[in-house]
Amino acid sequence: MNPKKTTLDGLLKAILKDNIAKSIGNGCNVGFKITAYDPANKTGTIAFADMSKFKDYGTVFSNGNIDKGNYSETKSFIVNTIANQNLMRFQVPLTCPKNNLDSYSQATAIFIGEYKGLIWDGTYWAKGATAVIYSSSAQKLGNKNLLNTYLKATGAPVYPY
Repeated sequence: MNPKKTTLDGLLKAILKDNIAKSIGNGCNVGFKITAYDPANKTGTIAFADMSKFKDYGTVFSNGNIDKGNYSETKSFIVNTIANQNLMRFQVPLTCPKNNLDSYSQATAIFIGEYKGLIWDGTYWAKGATAVIYSSSAQKLGNKNLLNTYLKATGAPVYPY
């Protein structure tokens, strides 16, 4: 990896300068581009695109598909230094929970940060936030073995299948 891209500042400058698209989400289903970055004030803007029409990481990044997205949703970001590490934080774009109910539905922000020369991303949950786990007939939260193990461990009667 290019040493200029192993720091958050270097990554942001490189993405902006070279108009590089990156992605977040399950199967890389949300593309993003840095559209503005002010290193002095550590602020900028980031644009997002829905990449869910592509089936997985491989198809998102093949044939330049990541660059063909409609980068229409824009959010501001700020870079903070916490415990000597730079951390970029921005509000969750609407595209993220739409494509990733399990990962972004209740988070208040997403972060991208540097740690030991690597770039990481994750979600930020405000203090006291709770998660809502959605369930439908299409989702499987477990199986019979899991249920039976739990019932046995808690001394509950076996479920009559």
